[in-house]
Amino acid sequence: MDEWNGRASPDAPGSAQDSRDAISCATGILMERYGCDLTTATERLVAWSRDTDIEIALIAAWLIADLTATWNGEQA
Repeated sequence: MDEWNGRASPDAPGSAQDSRDAISCATGILMERYGCDLTTATERLVAWSRDTDIEIALIAAWLIADLTATWNGEQA
């Protein structure tokens, strides 16, 4: 895997449906972590994508991987 901000980059979702599922899941993660609503969580994902010039599906995959690592007791 390539290095991305000092972390192994997650695999980008393959299909359009995978991308939508990852974005939906990541939006839920942000809503839970920050106690925000759907609109705010979506705006945050879009802003991160725009500010970093990284596609939103890859940012979503990174958030999911980060949460999974946390659940598994791995260092994020």
